[in-house]
Amino acid sequence: MKALVQRGLALVIVTIGLAAKAEAAQGILDYERFMREIQPLLITQTYNSPAPGTTCFSCHGSTSNAAFSAFPLYDGRPRDNFLSVSRVVKLDQPDTSLALLKPLAIAAGGLAHGFFGNDAGEQFQNTTNDANYIKIRNWIVDATRSSIGARITRTEPYPNPFRFHTEIVYVLTTAARSVRVMVFSQEGHTVRTFDGTTVVGANRVQWNGRDSGDEPLPTGIYFYNVKAEFEDGTAAKAGTCVYTP
Repeated sequence: MKALVQRGLALVIVTIGLAAKAEAAQGILDYERFMREIQPLLITQTYNSPAPGTTCFSCHGSTSNAAFSAFPLYDGRPRDNFLSVSRVVKLDQPDTSLALLKPLAIAAGGLAHGFFGNDAGEQFQNTTNDANYIKIRNWIVDATRSSIGARITRTEPYPNPFRFHTEIVYVLTTAARSVRVMVFSQEGHTVRTFDGTTVVGANRVQWNGRDSGDEPLPTGIYFYNVKAEFEDGTAAKAGTCVYTP
C-alpha cells in the first residue's frame, strides 16, 4: 500500500507539472466544451491537408511522426489533448493562437502548417469564415470576455491520495448562480457529478471514490473540474486526485 501511495503521489506531481504549463488556459477554457466541440475536430474531422482524406490525428496521433513531438494527440486521452491545445492558445490575443493560424491557409493569414514552408493549412478552406475555424475561435474568445476566471481562486482535494473519501474544496471570491463539480477518469469519462454550494469563501463536495451508480472505482488518478456560473459568464478550474482503495 505504501508503494502504491508513493507511486500515486509521483503521478500527481507529474500530472500537475503538465497542467502548470497550461495553467492560464486551464483556469478559463471550458474543458467540457473542448471534449464536446473541439476534440472531435482533431480526431475525426477529415481535411485536405497535408493530403486529402486525412485528419489532425493522422499525423499528430502517431508517435513515429515528427508532428507528434510538436503537437501530440492521443486516442482516448482527452485530458492530454486538452493540455496540448491549451499550449497553442493565446487567451490575451486569440487571433494569434497557433491553434487557429496553423490550420489556416497562408493566403488567408495563416502560417505554414508543416515542416516545409509551402505546406499551408487546408483545414479551414482558405477562409476565416469556415464553420470549424469559428467554432474554435469562439471557444477561445468566450474564455477571455471577462476576468471571471479569477473568481475561483483555488481548488484542492484533502486528503490526497485518499482511501475512503476526499473533500474537493474550492474557493469563490464572488457568489455564483450555480456550481457543478465533475470527476473524470483518465480516459475522460465522467464518473461522478455534484451540485456544489455557491457562497463566497471555501466550499466543498465530498467524494467517496465511487461512480454515479455507487460502484467502487479502481485505483488511479482522477481529474475534477469545478465550473461556476455567474451573472456575466462562467469560470472553471481543474485539478487531480489519487484514489487508493
